[in-house]
Amino acid sequence: MTFAVHVTEWKRAFVQQYFPGRCFRFLPKNLSERDFEHVWKPTILARDTSEIFVWGPELPPALAALATARSIPVWFMEDGFLRSARPSASRTAPLSLTLDRRTPYFDCRQPSDLEVLLMTYDFVADQSLVARARAGTKLLLESGISKYNNGRIRTTEEVLADDRQPNTRRGRGLSLEALFAGAYLLYPRYVDPETGEQTSFEATVAATRRQIEEPEATSPGGPGWRAWGLYGILGWRHLLTAALVPGHPARWQ
Repeated sequence: MTFAVHVTEWKRAFVQQYFPGRCFRFLPKNLSERDFEHVWKPTILARDTSEIFVWGPELPPALAALATARSIPVWFMEDGFLRSARPSASRTAPLSLTLDRRTPYFDCRQPSDLEVLLMTYDFVADQSLVARARAGTKLLLESGISKYNNGRIRTTEEVLADDRQPNTRRGRGLSLEALFAGAYLLYPRYVDPETGEQTSFEATVAATRRQIEEPEATSPGGPGWRAWGLYGILGWRHLLTAALVPGHPARWQ
């Protein structure tokens, strides 16, 4: 049984569709301590096997304590780095998700699965993956695909504004291809929103382009992305921007 917390009502349908092998129970958004102790805790403990999905970084303390005490697996779930041609507010199912056993990828307070992957994976030995990452970078450059695609284009200063804090855990020099391979090819789970089946990065880019080309996917003034914009090309400031700016204090070096 998978107990999910902080998953708003409109997201529940695609979460269930994307994980057909799991049986979900969604905890109320405003869960009181009394309801947890008297209703949900006994329900969770009554299961032989349980796991917890949490959308976002905040696992309720009582649930976190129970997971630790009973060794219940916890997964932190977020939209992937390629989401859709429309923002989340339009309530469209995401084209990719991230699942992390440690913490969401954007939580710099502790290492995430993505950070561990980037620090430990042998990219040099996996040249086929590096070649695929090189082609994937070119694909994004040529297509202009970003995470949301129709948001306001941000300046380089805005993109880097909250990414300048030093981090003592950054100790490995990685190429752009290696960073891309970890962040876009190995870490996310790409999903076909119509079938719920897992798919590939390349297929997701193609699906995003099809969404953009639909009239209802963009504003009358046209799409908000540009192929030559830093955010439009990479779509993720927390990791890849550091790799592109020489001397940037947040670089992986």
